[in-house]
Amino acid sequence: MENHGNPRGEKAEFGPVFARIYSFFAARSRRHRVVYDKISEDIASLKPSTVLEIGSGPGIAAAMIGAKIPGVRVHCVDPSPTMVKIANIRFRKLMLSSRVESSLGNSSNTGIGGNFDVIFSSLSFHHWKNGQDDLIYLAERHMTSGTMIIYENLLPDTEKSSIAGHGHGLTKKDIENINVPGTMKTHEITGTLVALKFTKV
Repeated sequence: MENHGNPRGEKAEFGPVFARIYSFFAARSRRHRVVYDKISEDIASLKPSTVLEIGSGPGIAAAMIGAKIPGVRVHCVDPSPTMVKIANIRFRKLMLSSRVESSLGNSSNTGIGGNFDVIFSSLSFHHWKNGQDDLIYLAERHMTSGTMIIYENLLPDTEKSSIAGHGHGLTKKDIENINVPGTMKTHEITGTLVALKFTKV
């Protein structure tokens, strides 16, 4: 996969210290484990050969996907150099680094080329500065077919959403309003987790 260097634009949300703290607790959190199990099962059911994760953090979901799907290639991008380092250490320890890797990138500039069967983000969409524009960019740059999935917390309709620059998730109104040209949109809600899916048509 071609790497185009350090992308500019979106700033890293996590500095070195907080990135390590987040990685420690995310790997041990029951809430995160439930989310990552759901994501890896969903993506395995699509039987992809290539997967791109946006805002991958410490690489926990990517590692689970790499372990669950024999032969799959997973590329992760994250704007935090520390998160990229932590993720790649994780992949090496799990002997996945020949198929799973992380590099600097973000939702508006992945820093890599190529198309992917599945693109996804897990609980990071609320950090994106231009959510819908970035989804369109990802679909145009990295999809000729396949599915893009945004996993986010479902917010009550009374809360401000990430689309308005607030909140840590999506409301049902957001789900209705977000669209990506050239795709068919569906969504699934499991408890407080929403999977917003865009499939190329």
